Amino acid sequence: MERATQATGKENDRAHMADVRRCLAAMRKAWLRQTQDSPLTLCEVVSNGTTISQFAFQFVLGHHVRR
Repeated sequence: MERATQATGKENDRAHMADVRRCLAAMRKAWLRQTQDSPLTLCEVVSNGTTISQFAFQFVLGHHVRR
């Protein structure tokens, strides 16, 4: 039972890392396609309804909680 729990935790970490990478990639693409007439905004959706602002907030909090 303990091994199953550990394996599940690792799978969740991998899934989370995949989401982080997906959001970061979407932000990079949005940064590259911005123009003076169409700037990058924090309310732009990057993945599954998550905005850049929400992602950044959760990302920073996640790093500080683990310390």
